[in-house]
Amino acid sequence: MVLKNIWGNCREEGYFRKKVYLDKKPKSAFVRIFADTGYELFLNGRFVAGVDEWCNTRDYNVRIFLKEGVNQIAVHGINHGGHRGMALELVADGETKAVTDAGWKAAPREYWGWMLESFEDAGWDAAVEPALWAAGEPQWWTRPGSDPERVVPTLDCSQFFRGSIPKGCDSPYWKAQEISGEPDADAAKLLGREYVCFTRSAHLPRVQKGYVTQCMAGAMPGDGSVEIPQTERFTGPEVMLDFHGETVGFFRMKVCSKGPVSFRLFYGETLDEACSEPSRDMCQNRMLHEEYRIFGGTQEFESRMRAAFRYVRVAFFDCQDKVEVSEFSVRTTLYPVARRGYFVCDDEEMNRLWEAGERTLHFCMQEYYLDGPKRDRFLWTGDARMEALINYYTFGDRALFEFCWEELAGMQRPDGGISSSGGEGCSVLWDYVAWYVIALHDYLLYTGNRDFCLKQRESMDRAVAFLTARAGEDGLIDVPPNPLGDLWMVELNAAVGRDPYLNRLYLKCLKAAGEMARQAGDTEAEKRYEYMAARTQDALRHLEETKDLTKIYDTTVHTQVQYELAERELETGNIQAMMDRIRKYWGGNAQLRLGLPS
Repeated sequence: MVLKNIWGNCREEGYFRKKVYLDKKPKSAFVRIFADTGYELFLNGRFVAGVDEWCNTRDYNVRIFLKEGVNQIAVHGINHGGHRGMALELVADGETKAVTDAGWKAAPREYWGWMLESFEDAGWDAAVEPALWAAGEPQWWTRPGSDPERVVPTLDCSQFFRGSIPKGCDSPYWKAQEISGEPDADAAKLLGREYVCFTRSAHLPRVQKGYVTQCMAGAMPGDGSVEIPQTERFTGPEVMLDFHGETVGFFRMKVCSKGPVSFRLFYGETLDEACSEPSRDMCQNRMLHEEYRIFGGTQEFESRMRAAFRYVRVAFFDCQDKVEVSEFSVRTTLYPVARRGYFVCDDEEMNRLWEAGERTLHFCMQEYYLDGPKRDRFLWTGDARMEALINYYTFGDRALFEFCWEELAGMQRPDGGISSSGGEGCSVLWDYVAWYVIALHDYLLYTGNRDFCLKQRESMDRAVAFLTARAGEDGLIDVPPNPLGDLWMVELNAAVGRDPYLNRLYLKCLKAAGEMARQAGDTEAEKRYEYMAARTQDALRHLEETKDLTKIYDTTVHTQVQYELAERELETGNIQAMMDRIRKYWGGNAQLRLGLPS
């Protein structure tokens, strides 16, 4: 293989594709890339990096993006003038697996899904190897990854820190195959056609259509399209789109113009949010706002960032010629699961709650259990425990939880504390450490897969020890005043002293650890945990009799606490109180989410 610069037949840009076969997933892999004057790099449909500057040769650690079998390399090359060319080399396990040459496919414009392995590029031209006067020599003589100091690491964290979405993690999300739901025969006889249709339906179509609801500041609606006759230097016409319900994925539109087109995308769950612009010093600005400049011609544009929204405001500016935009849609992304759980009763509000919960959970199932697909996009330990628990009733998936808990175990600290979330610089919340343990017990209860739980037993015991080290002689944890201001010690932040909420979770941890010891046949550990649980349970009973310590929790709107209180009411047989709590704290939210009248 001889490394060459390549380009297409359009001076301003080129889209390039190459399939590479790997016998196995590599233990190490690096890509070196250069393009005059910029590039966007995708591997197996996942955005790796984007650079638009003159000196842009980079080495990337890309092992996490590759897989055994066929791998798709896709590059958008950008040229603002002068020489043009793109060079790339992929090295896996010390061997060069791919270089740019005339064997690559090239296209002069963007096509929807062009970076995906499933895209059909048979109609694309062969890439051109430009003459030296047009492109110069390839930009390197050493091998990619040869200098560790110049390697850009995998960016696998949230937009709260750095990196992009999709994230570079080895999640089952990237390997899972689409599952078609099939109704249970006995349930179908009992529940009828509505149940059958439910199990076979999807929350979102593969591509979801958007509709123009408003043209502003000079945008002119047409027959299925919008015309932008002229724009200002920094502000210009705007188009508001409605997807008639929440969606998550990559925004698409067709853009036709003779010259370059600049536009901003503003995402919103509500119209007000789509019409606002968060301060640029807020992390949320990066999650609800994107800016692009694309070249002339007919472009089937797709955003590089996955977002969750209902409305999109497209604001055009600095366009040299008339612009026509049309075919607004979203390439949707959800973790593939079948709809196995079904609920219906004579209480319409409860039916709405089930529908909202099932739909919201699925939206949060992406590379891992996200606390929300719109903002944080974090794997928060406490949130993920509740999501996994709901999943057992709705979808019955195991793989995503197993991946999440292995990731969290890999971040466990020397003192046994479990990170409150997956990411850089995250704190340890005491109650989230408890949720980590409780979730493993949930998993055992609902799946019966003791082998996975026993593999996690060491990290589970260390997490319990983290909490036990903070318990007093009476078996209760006493939360000290927080010296760190807004950095939490427990989720409620303001909790100080013998917090009944935290100690109730601690008791659950001791019982869970005892059960896991029993599963492992460790009699000595089982008895030790039983003794500790009995001591804590007795002290907790007296603590919860002190009403002034618990009344604050009965009024908080925090989901985790309200769930605990509802579960407690269920355990004590107070069903009506549980139902009233569910209606009070979740009923209105479900109606808002589903767009239903209050």
